Amino acid sequence: MNHSPIIVGVDGSDAAPRALALARELGTAFDAPCHFVHAVRSPWTSTPAPDAVQAEAFEAAALRSAEDRIRKVLRDRLSSEELRHLDVRLGRAAVELNEAAEETDAQAIVIGGKRHSTFGRWFGSSTGHGLARLAERPVIVAGPSTGPVSRVLAAIDFSESGKAVLAMAEAYAKALHAELRLISVIEPLPVTPGITMALDHDDYYRWSEAQVTSELWSRVRTRTADKVIRIGHPVETLLRELTDWAADLVILGSHGRNFVQRALLGSVSEELLNQLPASLLLVPPHRRAGERAHAPVPQLAGAL
Repeated sequence: MNHSPIIVGVDGSDAAPRALALARELGTAFDAPCHFVHAVRSPWTSTPAPDAVQAEAFEAAALRSAEDRIRKVLRDRLSSEELRHLDVRLGRAAVELNEAAEETDAQAIVIGGKRHSTFGRWFGSSTGHGLARLAERPVIVAGPSTGPVSRVLAAIDFSESGKAVLAMAEAYAKALHAELRLISVIEPLPVTPGITMALDHDDYYRWSEAQVTSELWSRVRTRTADKVIRIGHPVETLLRELTDWAADLVILGSHGRNFVQRALLGSVSEELLNQLPASLLLVPPHRRAGERAHAPVPQLAGAL
């Protein structure tokens, strides 16, 4: 059992209560304290700062004002004990939440999520998208439901995140006493006009299913886990699966693509963040030897 804290992003939005409810559920399941963080945008984001002394005084006043406001908003949502763990910071939400998680060696970051259009993703982004690109530990975005997590769906593949996703999914399902379904999505072979594939499609799918069974399903330790293989586009297939099965929490890997690749190609995790059909848990890739900080917490552990 991992008792490291859970960082919870809080604000005055309608999404905050969902983040609080999910964080408390996870805190109870893992016997972990919740630390609450509220980030205030710097007043110098779009304007030049005055001299250092004036800037420091202005920022201090802005922080005090923001803390007074957020405490008034949260006093009906947080207990007096929880308010003791409220940390108000100056900066971008994704950056400050990530830094708070690193400072406390948190096991996860929980925020409330909102649906975003492609336009919104490009011009303004969101805390969820920012953390998906930045965070080096699991990020959980609370979806539309405020009920308890009773069904966990995990997307498993052959990427470097695959093992961490599987381990995290099994640990979460066990701690939350939830049903677990593991899904591996096989993408259709590409069809290119004028080019004939030497590989028969049916043979390819049979071979792919055999690889999933031998290489992925052989790692599963949860006897009651439901293991399914689907053929289709990853995002569409996952959306259909989580809707048909009524999943409360979807776990998948964040592949750590760079900004240019993400901007041009997108990713399964970011597409699901845009639509946010359920709560999402994004597992970052393991660090390689020599990289700083901690790998995703294996005690929680057990993509696309």
